[in-house]
Amino acid sequence: MINIKKINEHPSLDDIPLSNHDVIFHGSEIDIRTKTILDKIKSDSNKNAFIVKYNKDVFRLNIGSDTISPRKLEEFFSQKKYNSVFIEATSLDLPEIIYLFSGITLSKCSCTITISYLEPNDYKRSSNTGDDRQSGIREQEFILSDKKGNFGYLPLFAVNSSQTSKSTLITTLGFESSRLGQLLSQDDGFAYERIEAYVGLPAYKPGWENRSIYKHMRYLSPDKAELKLFPACNPYAFAKQLGKLAKKGQEKKIVFAPMGTKPAVIAISTFLVNECLGNKKNSQFGALYDFPEKSRNRSVGVGKIYSYELVSS
Repeated sequence: MINIKKINEHPSLDDIPLSNHDVIFHGSEIDIRTKTILDKIKSDSNKNAFIVKYNKDVFRLNIGSDTISPRKLEEFFSQKKYNSVFIEATSLDLPEIIYLFSGITLSKCSCTITISYLEPNDYKRSSNTGDDRQSGIREQEFILSDKKGNFGYLPLFAVNSSQTSKSTLITTLGFESSRLGQLLSQDDGFAYERIEAYVGLPAYKPGWENRSIYKHMRYLSPDKAELKLFPACNPYAFAKQLGKLAKKGQEKKIVFAPMGTKPAVIAISTFLVNECLGNKKNSQFGALYDFPEKSRNRSVGVGKIYSYELVSS
C-alpha cells in the first residue's frame, strides 16, 4: 500500500536533499527543468542514480543496465531492499512511475518515497498561427510532442471490454487535444459507454483551464461526457477523490488515460497500484497510454518546485 503523506513547495533545488536516499530513479533530459534537476542528481548522488525507461515494443522496463518484465519487478525490488527511494518525476512518464510503484508494492517493500516535480515557466507555442480568424485557436497550440502512437493497455493494468460490458473512460485533460481524439478514433465508440474528463484547478497559469477545456470540447459530447474538477497540484487530494470510485459493489470497468499534469499521474498511479496490486487485487481498473515522443526544449525555464513524500507499507 502506497500512501501520500506530505506535499512540499521549495524555494530552490538546494532545499531538496538527495544524499540520504538509497536509490534515485530518473528519466532523460528534454528541457531546462529536466536538465536542472538531473544536473543536481549527477552532482549529488551519481553512484546510486539510475535512468528508467519503459520499452513498449518488448514490454520491458529498463532500470540502468537491467531489463525487467513488469511481472518480474517484485523480484528486482525484493533483492534490493531499499529503505528510501527518490523518484524524479519531471523526467518520467506514466509507465515508469506506475511500474516503479508496482515493484515497490509487489515486493512488499516498506520504504519512504520522495518524488520531485518541477513546473516550467512556460510551454513552447507553435509559431504557425494561420490566418487572423484562427489565431485565437492557434495561440492555444503547444509544441509538446513530436510523435504520438496508438493507445494500448499497460501490462498489469489491462481490463477486458466487450460489446455487452463497456468501460468508463477517465482522462485528465492537458493541452494536446489530439491525444484524446486519437484514443476515441481508435475506440470508434465501442469500448466506452461514457467519459469523465478531469480538469485541474488551479491551472498551471490563471485561466489556462479554459484553454484545455476549449481544445477538447469537440470530443466531449454532452450525452456521453462529464467534466469534473480535481486539485491540480495536490496528488493526495486527487487520490482521495479517486478512492470514491472503489466503493463496495463497484462492477463497472474503469479505464484511466492520463493526459495532463504530472501530479495527476502520481495520484492515478498510486490509486491503480493500490487497487490492482495491493490486498484488494481489483481487476475493474485499467490504464492506457500512447507513448508520445516529447519534443526537445518543449518548455521554458523552471517554475514552482515540488516534492511529494510517500510511504509504502
